[in-house]
Amino acid sequence: MLESLGLFGLPFAWSREIAKWTRTQIHRHEVFLDNTLLKEPAKPAWSSPNKIVWELPSLRLRDFSEDPESSDIPTLLINPQVNSSYICDYAPGQSLMMTLREQGLKRLYAVDWKSATLERADETLDDALWALHSVIDHLGGRVRLIGLCQGGWMSLMLSALFPHKIDSVVLAAAPIDFHAEPGVINVLARYVYPMAFYEALVAMGGGIMRGEMISTGFNNMRPFERYVLKYIDLYAHIDDQDYVARYRELDNWYALAQHIPGATYLRIVKELFKENRMVCGTMICCDRPLDLKHVTCPVLMIAGLRDHITLPGQLFAAEQYVGTQETYRFTTDAGHVGVFMSKRALRDVWPKVVAVLQQTSHATQPPAQMITEPPRFQA
Repeated sequence: MLESLGLFGLPFAWSREIAKWTRTQIHRHEVFLDNTLLKEPAKPAWSSPNKIVWELPSLRLRDFSEDPESSDIPTLLINPQVNSSYICDYAPGQSLMMTLREQGLKRLYAVDWKSATLERADETLDDALWALHSVIDHLGGRVRLIGLCQGGWMSLMLSALFPHKIDSVVLAAAPIDFHAEPGVINVLARYVYPMAFYEALVAMGGGIMRGEMISTGFNNMRPFERYVLKYIDLYAHIDDQDYVARYRELDNWYALAQHIPGATYLRIVKELFKENRMVCGTMICCDRPLDLKHVTCPVLMIAGLRDHITLPGQLFAAEQYVGTQETYRFTTDAGHVGVFMSKRALRDVWPKVVAVLQQTSHATQPPAQMITEPPRFQA
């Protein structure tokens, strides 16, 4: 119609294109705002069927088992306390729990940490370890452990404190020697900020270390990437629905910062980041010396080559301190959380990890007599 008007139709054609362009830009701005300033409050988004089978004041135990009645030794995955525990079951096609199940582990459980409340501010690292010990007893007294980041060094502690209860342990992106190959976070904690700084942060939270403060600290390690570049990238891909969906999923998980009991947090900073006591042999946990030489089970280690939070050297140094000679190294081209949930790591590395776990299992060995946990952790 407009073409038949020749030159007289040009203003109308331009108006039509301008209106079309304007509508497109308004839509793009709406999508951008909906995923940034106007986004809905974050909430946990476990992607695979599971059920809560046990609960303590500090955690829930989630069952992902294909066959809970199987004679297979249980595999217990210990998540970090920072951010939501559903990182281990992040999304369809990016679920570590489903990868483990698909590779033949039949009895699968994950620790789902609860965000600390003011009433739990005085809970200590020992309290967390006793709670995990109680979970192990609930599962029969002998388990395989898979620990992600903080969950990794906690798993190694449990393997040293209760070696008769641990069949094997997997450490994924977990710092063990906090002074080996130090990254930014280690340098800041060891040399830059005094304990008074961390104590002030806990005091500001009323006795707990608020998750938002921890997340801000991680973001400040890469400020341009976290505060500028991610929004530029989002806007550049705003017409790509798959990209926007992936952005929304990861941003939702990052937004679910969880609080940590202040007493636990301050001990972690002092005794691990500053004094490196776990590998120095000067740490007391659960009323006994922590000696990594008591770790006698197979130890499997997975490091991300692009991990800026836990550098590979901090993890692989574990070989120097554990008592077992049966250690295995794996690497993946991934960042920190990518070790747990990137498609490449789940496809290329974790099946190899499971194969080693199955080959080294001592499931037929009866567990030794259990050590009684404090009464407050009994179900």
